[in-house]
Amino acid sequence: MKTDTSQRIIEYILEKTEASVNQIVLHLGFSPQAVHRQLKTLVAEGELVKFGTPPRVYYQINPDKKPDYSDSVTNSKCDICSGLLDNTYQIFESEHWKVFPHLDTKSGGSNQKYLGTCVIVPKQHIKDLPSLAMYPEIALDFIQVAGKYENVIKKAFGAKMFNWMALMNSGWPNTHLHWRVYPRYNHDVRFAGIIFSDETFGDSIVKGKVIITPELKKLLVNEIKTFL
Repeated sequence: MKTDTSQRIIEYILEKTEASVNQIVLHLGFSPQAVHRQLKTLVAEGELVKFGTPPRVYYQINPDKKPDYSDSVTNSKCDICSGLLDNTYQIFESEHWKVFPHLDTKSGGSNQKYLGTCVIVPKQHIKDLPSLAMYPEIALDFIQVAGKYENVIKKAFGAKMFNWMALMNSGWPNTHLHWRVYPRYNHDVRFAGIIFSDETFGDSIVKGKVIITPELKKLLVNEIKTFL
């Protein structure tokens, strides 16, 4: 299990591609001794590779290191990690991702101004998009999940394209990477007696809410599932 210090060093190197001891010390505020100790361990474990000659020595993520998905699978301080335990409204899941309809936290329902709006979440606690590069198998799995989601919404409701957003606002500072996906329509769509209109098709989405109840959210999940 990685320590918090080593995990932060890995995340910093991942963000910068490569880093020296001095850069890590200045950016993260750890002592040179602590950084040297952690780097030595990470190189020995195969997490990092060291290159260059003193005084120009740098560290990179080992491209051949297979990620250990058992590390930091969940974060007890992360609201999204806690939410992943509830599969009541889950549409489908893969080895590494889960797909849910958007959640309106006030009502327990869902904002479906753009019918089929979903949230796609990694099961592992990954704090942001750059950190996803540490887990190539999870990243590749996401591509499959994204394609499956788009195809099923096209079949279910006739969506024409999709707007993908990773806003990362909720849960700060314990952010958890997730995608909010908005299907876009060049036609009205009727579901459960409600007409859903995309007034700005071909342009940016607009703020607004069409909140459906938890009961209708469950009905929406079941409808989408019939097209899986």
